[in-house]
Amino acid sequence: MNLTEGRTLTRRTFLKAGGALLVIGAVPIELRASLAEAAAAGVPFPALDPAALASWLVIKADGSVIARCGHVELGHGVQTGFAQIVAEELDVPFSHVSMVLGNTNETPDQGVTAGSTSIRAAGEQPC
Repeated sequence: MNLTEGRTLTRRTFLKAGGALLVIGAVPIELRASLAEAAAAGVPFPALDPAALASWLVIKADGSVIARCGHVELGHGVQTGFAQIVAEELDVPFSHVSMVLGNTNETPDQGVTAGSTSIRAAGEQPC
């Protein structure tokens, strides 16, 4: 007896029938070793102190500001929103603020970027 006769086997019907979908990922031992060495040497992810203002802001001699934030832009206006917060808090024109987002070499770790919650989650933190 053919159980799939007249039926199309899709992922959904397979899973409903009691199947399982298993996805496995692995990091090669050589890569793990090189990542551990890089972390021990402080490269490529230097330790940034979230309590230190220099981890968040650079104020240049011309009055422009570079603000660093661990979140990234996913189309919800995070970059613009954070730049507006920085401009308002420092009382500088919005056009003088540039943002560095999600660069692990330059920004403090603020955890995950979860859709449109970045401003709510990190707007009160220095950014």
